[in-house]
Amino acid sequence: QANGDGVALSFDYVVKHSAMVKYQIKLYKAGTFYKIFDDLTSPNYKFTGLPDGEYTAEIRAKNEQGQLSEAVTK
Repeated sequence: QANGDGVALSFDYVVKHSAMVKYQIKLYKAGTFYKIFDDLTSPNYKFTGLPDGEYTAEIRAKNEQGQLSEAVTK
């Protein structure tokens, strides 16, 4: 649930043999694609400036070759 203060999202991802992991978050508002956040370097992200509403985040890890993991939804 987003409100005027923003939403903080944090997640865990265990990596085998990879030091350069980045993250991709696809944000959906009320089930409709809203925005993508790509090449994030931290598993903690604060969304600010979002319109009020219900959101779902689809999170993936990305390795050095750009391969994406299976999505986790929060």
